[in-house]
Amino acid sequence: MEQASYMRESNVLANAICKFVKKNEKRGLVEIPLPTGFGKTHAVMQAISMMTDRETSSFPDVKRIIFTTTLKKNLPIEKLKNYYTGDFEKEVLLLKSNVDSLIDFHACGGLSKIPDKFKNDDFNKMVKRLDRLKMLQARKEKLSSDDFDYIQELKDHANEDEQAFRKHIRSVLRENFRTSIEQKRAIKRKPEYQWIERLYPYIFIDEKKVIFMTMRKLLSGLSPLAGSGNSLLTEEFLKGAILFIDEYDATKEDVKDEIIEEQLKERLDLVRVFRSVYSTLHSERFSNDLLDVLYEDDHGLQDFYKGIITHANELYERFHLGLSYRQVEELVDRKKNFLFYDSQFQTILEKGKYTIFAKEDNARHRMSIIKGENSFSIDGGVAIQDLLRKVDAFMKRFSYFVWRWANAYMIKENYKRTERMAKDGIELDKMTIDNAAYSIIDKFLSDRQEKRIIFSYYSKMNMQAMHDGQRLPYSYFANGFTMFELEDNDANNDDTMMSMVKIKDTPESIMSFIAENALVFAISATAAIPSATGNYCRDYLKDVLKDDFHSLPEEDAQLTDYIRKELETRNEPYHNKIEIEINDIPEDDDLIKERLISCFTDKENAKLCLNKIELETSALGEDKCPYYANKYTRLAFVARLFANQKGQQTLLYLGKALPKDSEGSTLKKAVLNYIIEIVNKDAGLEEQYMIQSAILTSSNFDETKEQICKRLENGEKLIIFSSYQTVGAGQNLQYPVNDSYRDNIVTLPHSYNYEKEERDIDSVYLDDITYLTENINDVKHFDLRRNMYHLMQVMECFGNYEISVETKRELIKAGFNSLQNIPPKCNVSLNDAQSIKLQITRDVIQAIGRMGRTCLRNKHITIYIYEKVLRQLDHKTLMSEFNSEEVKAIGRKLNKQETSAYTDDKQLQLAMLRANTISVQVSGKILSTVKRSFKGEWSENDMRLWKELRELVLKHPTVNDEDLVDDDLRAYYINGVQPMSKYFFSVNDNSYRNIHVWFADEDSFRKSKQIIKDDNGRLVVHKCSEDDARLQTLLNIKGVREMFKKRGYAEHFQTKKYIMSPALYTNIYKGALGEVCGRYIIENSTALKLKEIQDGRQFEFFDYEIEDYPNVYIDFKHWKISSAPYNDKDAIMTEIRRKMDKIGAQRVYVIGILKDSESIANASSDEQIITIPYLVDKNGEIARDMLKNIKEA
Repeated sequence: MEQASYMRESNVLANAICKFVKKNEKRGLVEIPLPTGFGKTHAVMQAISMMTDRETSSFPDVKRIIFTTTLKKNLPIEKLKNYYTGDFEKEVLLLKSNVDSLIDFHACGGLSKIPDKFKNDDFNKMVKRLDRLKMLQARKEKLSSDDFDYIQELKDHANEDEQAFRKHIRSVLRENFRTSIEQKRAIKRKPEYQWIERLYPYIFIDEKKVIFMTMRKLLSGLSPLAGSGNSLLTEEFLKGAILFIDEYDATKEDVKDEIIEEQLKERLDLVRVFRSVYSTLHSERFSNDLLDVLYEDDHGLQDFYKGIITHANELYERFHLGLSYRQVEELVDRKKNFLFYDSQFQTILEKGKYTIFAKEDNARHRMSIIKGENSFSIDGGVAIQDLLRKVDAFMKRFSYFVWRWANAYMIKENYKRTERMAKDGIELDKMTIDNAAYSIIDKFLSDRQEKRIIFSYYSKMNMQAMHDGQRLPYSYFANGFTMFELEDNDANNDDTMMSMVKIKDTPESIMSFIAENALVFAISATAAIPSATGNYCRDYLKDVLKDDFHSLPEEDAQLTDYIRKELETRNEPYHNKIEIEINDIPEDDDLIKERLISCFTDKENAKLCLNKIELETSALGEDKCPYYANKYTRLAFVARLFANQKGQQTLLYLGKALPKDSEGSTLKKAVLNYIIEIVNKDAGLEEQYMIQSAILTSSNFDETKEQICKRLENGEKLIIFSSYQTVGAGQNLQYPVNDSYRDNIVTLPHSYNYEKEERDIDSVYLDDITYLTENINDVKHFDLRRNMYHLMQVMECFGNYEISVETKRELIKAGFNSLQNIPPKCNVSLNDAQSIKLQITRDVIQAIGRMGRTCLRNKHITIYIYEKVLRQLDHKTLMSEFNSEEVKAIGRKLNKQETSAYTDDKQLQLAMLRANTISVQVSGKILSTVKRSFKGEWSENDMRLWKELRELVLKHPTVNDEDLVDDDLRAYYINGVQPMSKYFFSVNDNSYRNIHVWFADEDSFRKSKQIIKDDNGRLVVHKCSEDDARLQTLLNIKGVREMFKKRGYAEHFQTKKYIMSPALYTNIYKGALGEVCGRYIIENSTALKLKEIQDGRQFEFFDYEIEDYPNVYIDFKHWKISSAPYNDKDAIMTEIRRKMDKIGAQRVYVIGILKDSESIANASSDEQIITIPYLVDKNGEIARDMLKNIKEA
């Protein structure tokens, strides 16, 4: 084919891509949601050629181009050859898995030519197995299912063989060459080693301009060889790169699978790892080379090291970690118990919800793990949640310390090597940060798996965040989650295992890291669908990337105009030549039977089908019989309608279960073939047009598809049974034209030439979509991997504000119960979440996309869609401008049945659900910071953030987007459907674990049953408003309003888009309001001056210290004297005493601002705590008599 004949429109998209890159956009995420059949891949190949053309290229800043997708076979490296103008073999790399490279290398005779020094007995065994694999793969069509199983077995062996062979290659290279530099030079220049590059071309990956790889390969990285290897997700590799991610949204599943797989490998006892680290910190295992780096002033590590030791000592003593922790059999079930942690702990125990404690057992010389209802249940007990949280935090800090130490060690070591090279002329490898880290970690931990846990914290994607501090409230997408499993077993009978699985990286955090370092083009017809389960969460990525998040059609008017014109031209035949029929298939048992009988010519044939179905499904049991009987009946109905369509050759069935004849199969191939036989008989079809069946599965997809295409080319009329997963994104199902059906084909106007004369599928049956969420009721097969996937989906929906805190907790508990073979009693389902609805819509769009791969369409297209699936679709998404006519036809069918437009009430409910989730996340961040303040553990970042938030809310209790200088801080606010200046809320306790926000009036809130009972069982409604804060009363104090004006503080809660979340309002705004007003009153009514506390060990213990009076503090209380917190005087005094003892305070004044009851000033017996109930009386005048209590003190 002529190179120029590929596509005319590729120039438009290719030019749009190149134009975007030329704008000096060096990072970001760019969606390209163009419709199926628009030649996106060809356009990208042309753009790559344009950007790498040496003669005409104006892209000097592009270091490398990476093309990635889900399936290896969909990497279009051969298409690039049609456009590429440079040295293709030298500059372009197809990065395969190591085992695939080995298999292909052997297939072309490569292993037979390698030198004998690389061969041994293991090599000969490997070659024999590869020979058998090569012979089987050459047979193709003659393979049986047993042969395919054997092929997979041989591939598994080949994977093990490759690892052993590569290890042997590394050994030979090290024996002959001292450094990786010498090894690479030998591989390049010496004939006896040049074959290594052909087998492992990634050794010279830095020399390549264009790299093709699957998403799984990008995530898993490179295996060590000749100095190459390790992660590809590094700043060094990604900076200056352009990534094209084809089938972008589908790659999320690969990322999730890789994350789960990796984290299950890193499952370790966290406490045991801490004990090893603690032991080494108190040993003399470090060489002087390491210690010299540690104590050099240039790196600032000495104080850090001392802080680490102090931190470890505190934990060791506080939690008695010199003792064994063991569950008490009679008090806690010896089976597995779980703790789930996002920003809060959730315990899952077999006998109910309890907090797990450990108490020192002197008789047994151990910590006995028992259970209690709250943190005060057991005197002197240690909360296991607290232990695990603190140890986890220490390991994170320790890992950051190791990274800092390793970086300093690497710099010093490389400097010495550079000096030696200059002096002696000897080439030496440079030390990498990973090798430096391993050198240090090796001193602390000997177990290879335990070392992995340090690297799991030490992830390069987390280093910057650890350095800068966490400014934003908790978000699953940024922070992941952690689960702990407590288990006793005989192999470790004296110590309860506390295994940890930590999802520290999510698909979204990985994608944001890539897009913050490289320019990513997200290519997919469904890339812009905002499903957090079926796509990377777009809202999160928009928030993180901000101006670096783009949509190419939206930002390129020329491209958008072109797409519209092309669609208008291409769709012209749909106005008068092509008919689309949407046939919804009933869900009701009686109705589908009625429809089946009515469509058969001979009603006896219909009864034969129904009798066969009843006979087959009755053996499945009461729970499965009705479901599968209905499924068989629907299939029979659709098959009979398909038989009537003499002009249609193909019907593609998509569902979950595929027909099998194996034992236990719920959808029998023999039964379907019987139904098809009856259908053919009833329709009176000639032999040439009789329906046949074919099954297309994921395994051996290409071979089976090739066989199906040959059958279709020969004129067979086929029902192709497959699944949504099998033919989803990226699969092509077009097939050769048979002359018997040519008269029914319409050619769409098109602007590019196809390589073959192929046509699209004629009709499709979209059956039930039930695979999107894990079946938590299938306790028999519900393992840890499935639970991890379930938890990630729950957190995706929660993180995208689609389910409530209560729903999240119930689903998490249900997953862990299923993991223990306990049938979950769960009244909620993820299937109700908007993301699942959008994911179903996405899968339907992708399935319909299989009908739009060519320009040859049937003049009568039929789409059969199960009524249940139709109800689950999102109308707005279906009717998107660039969707195909077939997809829009489904949307019109849905719109006739029921509108998908949200009512005002529904929008309000969703807004409040979102506000609830944000409020819980914000409260978790604020209250965790407050708890650290109780212990004097403020960091510089924490203090800076706290001050920023105090200043922000005083100036902006309500806010619009344009009011914010720092967009990150918007995450602490909530918003509704309309701008607002007040709202109501309800919380369960002071921990704010559960919050219900209400944007309507108070009466409707009280009637809604959404008010949460507080700790005393009362239904209390709180209000966030100017009146509740008593702002105007404070502003009426002499001089305060002028002070507010001068500082730019808000004098009103104006009606704006965002308003403070409950914890921001209660814990920061009201406190800050009292502090600035109280300070102003005292400094302008007395001779005293107050100064802010800057020491992180004392910050926020109290509000101010009095100048010239060391260790004398003031703490303002801006709440009503009659409120519950104030009346709990004993608790207040106890907490004040604790704080005073912690920082050595001599005296503290606890001062209210406004008078609302008759109270007098009083002092504790030792006169160290002076309580002043108010500074301003009910008339708004300064209470001089109260001020005297400060003056006279």
